[in-house]
Amino acid sequence: MDGGEEEFTPEEDKAMLEYLQEKAGTARTPTKGMEKFWKEYVKHMGDRNRRSAKSIQKRFRNDLSENLHRMKELDFETRIRMIYFSRTRLEQEFVEELRARGAEVRVTELRYLREYRDKGVLELPREPETVPKIEDFTKLEDWDMFEHLCDAANAAKEPLSMHTVWKEFWRKTNSRHSVNAIETRFRVLMAPKLDVLPMADDTIETRIKIFYFTRTPVTQRFFDDLEEGGDVELDENRCILKFRSGSFVLGDFDEQNERPFSEAEDKEMLDFLLGMAENEEWPVKQMDVWRKFKSVSGSDRRDYVIRNHFTQALTPKLVDQLDGDARIKVLFAMKVPINEDFANELRQEAELELDRKRQIVWYKGKGLELESDERPHKKRVREEEFPDSESENEDGEGEECFTAQEDAEMIQFLVEKTKNTKQLLSPRQLWEEFVDSNGSTRTFSAVRARLRHLIFEFVHENQELHLVTKVIMLMMYRVPIDRDLLKRLKHNASVKVSEDWRIVQFKEYRDGAVNLRVEDELKRDKAAMLEFLVDQAQAPNYPLSLDNFFVECKRVMNTERSLRSLSQLFHRYLRPILNRLEEFPLATRIGMLYITETPVDESFEEELRQRAELILDGQRCILKYKEHDGVLEIPLTVKEKEPEPAPETTDFRMFRSMEKLFEKQNTVIAKLLEKKCVPMEAMTSKKKFLTAFQKLLDEICTPALAELRQKVGAQIRRLEGQDEKVPAKTSEVKWGNEKQGKLEEQVSKLEGEMGKLSEALRVSELKLRELEFEHFSSPITPKVQAQVQVDGSEKKPDNVPKDESNEPKVDDVVMSDGDTVEKDEDIVMEDRDQS
Repeated sequence: MDGGEEEFTPEEDKAMLEYLQEKAGTARTPTKGMEKFWKEYVKHMGDRNRRSAKSIQKRFRNDLSENLHRMKELDFETRIRMIYFSRTRLEQEFVEELRARGAEVRVTELRYLREYRDKGVLELPREPETVPKIEDFTKLEDWDMFEHLCDAANAAKEPLSMHTVWKEFWRKTNSRHSVNAIETRFRVLMAPKLDVLPMADDTIETRIKIFYFTRTPVTQRFFDDLEEGGDVELDENRCILKFRSGSFVLGDFDEQNERPFSEAEDKEMLDFLLGMAENEEWPVKQMDVWRKFKSVSGSDRRDYVIRNHFTQALTPKLVDQLDGDARIKVLFAMKVPINEDFANELRQEAELELDRKRQIVWYKGKGLELESDERPHKKRVREEEFPDSESENEDGEGEECFTAQEDAEMIQFLVEKTKNTKQLLSPRQLWEEFVDSNGSTRTFSAVRARLRHLIFEFVHENQELHLVTKVIMLMMYRVPIDRDLLKRLKHNASVKVSEDWRIVQFKEYRDGAVNLRVEDELKRDKAAMLEFLVDQAQAPNYPLSLDNFFVECKRVMNTERSLRSLSQLFHRYLRPILNRLEEFPLATRIGMLYITETPVDESFEEELRQRAELILDGQRCILKYKEHDGVLEIPLTVKEKEPEPAPETTDFRMFRSMEKLFEKQNTVIAKLLEKKCVPMEAMTSKKKFLTAFQKLLDEICTPALAELRQKVGAQIRRLEGQDEKVPAKTSEVKWGNEKQGKLEEQVSKLEGEMGKLSEALRVSELKLRELEFEHFSSPITPKVQAQVQVDGSEKKPDNVPKDESNEPKVDDVVMSDGDTVEKDEDIVMEDRDQS
């Protein structure tokens, strides 16, 4: 007879814990399996034990393990070792208690203790990975596992034994993996994602059955969906205890003994709603309202019981017993259906929109505007729904500049291109075809930003458009999808969405169907930039120049993002979380904060001061960090004497020099025209000059010069139909005053410098091509030394003799009208023919 049917005595519990304490005291890694551990315990106890290893393991897991951290009779270090060795789940309160003691604590997704470091007290190394490698299981094997689990859950009448389920799967499929490996894969990799894993029978009832019969804790997102769709109750481990939605019932709902609500309770509920309408920020979640009501009133009723009573008994009284904005807020937040007469009454004083259930999804009146996240037809798409898009277009063209005709042409063109395809197209290629066919002058960034807004409304409102075409348009332009359309898609396909509700994978269930997948661009770029930043933080000698950092980051990431977009990516997503990246070593986190000059949070500052000498500036940025044991030290950055900037890459120097010349050319032209010293016969087309300059940039064609070429192209497009005049040749300008000789001498000298610079640029380009952009010693400090200095002047070769001419320097040039034109320190860009 199995002794597990009898209650365990205190002496048996004590013997089990003493054996665990003995083994955990000398262990440096967790046990490989508690089942094997308790078998060894049974063998160790011999005749003194009458229990089976399985019953002992069950006793420890269900009753003893959750109390390990509360055993005050044991010293603190012993408790930590026992928890670490036995892979016991930690409560969040205990984790916070450990961190309050100054310890570094890392836990896994299933809340096992993975690493513990309390300097001078106890250090437990990182738990080695025991999860099977991803490549060990194919996608087909994962799919078969999940299908088997769905079948088992649909046929179950009582909670499932997962070991039995996977043992049956192993026998049925003749799997090449062991039962233990299959069970481990489900527990570690599949169970935390049960609410989003694709399956053929993708119905909410099947997913709920899987959670219910496998006793798997539900995620907060899935719990919110369950509360919205029915009555749900969880146990202390967040496992589904009971669920009810219409005729679908799991668990025992015994409400016959539920006492009826009194009039005093009804009045208390209405008064509470009225108070919330006046004081709270609405909208709020409906179940959160009743949880707060329970805490305030002290009611012992279940959440869903209160919600159901409100829906069935109190809802009809709301319109009569409340008035004003409070009535609208309560009706909106509690999702109360309203009749047509009351809706018409509201429309006389405000704008109103109802959904299919006649619930308010949008209300705009005097001093009050409410909008639901589930509004099916939004009038606008907020900017925060596109976090990875640029706030404004590179050429200054906003979406408001588009006409209704342009919008219609773009949408019609997009539909024609996507309706007969089963693959994703390149948005840039579509833009080029659209420009060629329609003669549009819009830039790619402007068209893309406008289409993102148009597609959202068009896809969700157009009922005749094929679902696959809708999916392709949404995926191509990274447009969020609303929940109603997502539910429709999931009936016929496996659909995965990102955190911001953008489709990243779409696969139809039928054979030979559409299979689309896009990489989460924002997630990918954030990870790539963070990886590059981690590399730079390994040697934190001085703060980085962020401009140089973004240029080099663009090269390393090989991305189409502009420098401004990379800057937004860093400041919006990475910089705010640098203090909280606990998955990286402490030295790396400090290095990233130091080189980016990111302010240190107060909580992180306290942690750092406990282990090191820390000096911050007025903006809470790190000036000096020196650990007490001398392991890590960052030198003091003297603000009065900035460190010399790291040498820039050659193509970046060329970009700065050419950009400065281009700007100075416009400045000099403006000065000459202002002084009216250029005769009209010496003028030429500004568009012609810019076109020649653009061709020169095309021939050089380096990554850094691409941005300058875009600026030149933008100015050429702005000159369509309104060309301007500029000096054709500086040497042909007739000055017509007594200082003509000095002016011509100065202009001639500038032209000579211009010729030398042009030759230096070409030599630099040839040198770059010979070196084939060989790897630099560091991402910010290249080995190749530039021949053109940052200020735009030429660095002369050693074999060229020094010019010892004693020509007088002309600092100021006096014009005929007595005005003075200051000499430009930078040389003037000529027409390409003069170069």
